[in-house]
Amino acid sequence: MFLIISGSIMTGHVFKKQNEVISENQDAQLLYAAETIDRNIARVIMDTRADMDYVINRRGFVEAEGIWRMTGNYDDLMGRMSDNRLTQERLISNIIAVNRDGEVMFSTDGSLEYYFPKVDRETDLRPCIRDDGRVFLVLFGESEHGDIFYGALIDMCLFYTEILGEALINIIMSC
Repeated sequence: MFLIISGSIMTGHVFKKQNEVISENQDAQLLYAAETIDRNIARVIMDTRADMDYVINRRGFVEAEGIWRMTGNYDDLMGRMSDNRLTQERLISNIIAVNRDGEVMFSTDGSLEYYFPKVDRETDLRPCIRDDGRVFLVLFGESEHGDIFYGALIDMCLFYTEILGEALINIIMSC
């Protein structure tokens, strides 16, 4: 009888310890997933910022902006906005040019109706809603003259699907 009772108690302790180990492992996996998501978000923003700076500071882009300023013809500028390393990125859906008043002057997809919710401080990273309801994260780069801002629009639905997708795949693969 003693052996049966002590065996039952030991089995209970083993199951309890196993559940604790499983719980700790799940907590570690969730923490890893959260850290992965944070790193991925930071990487996308950092890469987009670097690409934006590279594109708008290239000599050809600056010259095309100068032609637009002098003649009003923005064909070359639109060509450079449309065909560059930013527009090759899957997450970037559009490039816009915005004046100091927040008015979208032109965009690579032709849409000019965007709403920029007010934020507490000036930042180069802003939320944006297009007139069709799509939500974007816009990373702005300032023109050489400081009066035009070029924005790379990151589609938030696609962004979170991709970022969360990578993290979820990592969790599944670690199980």
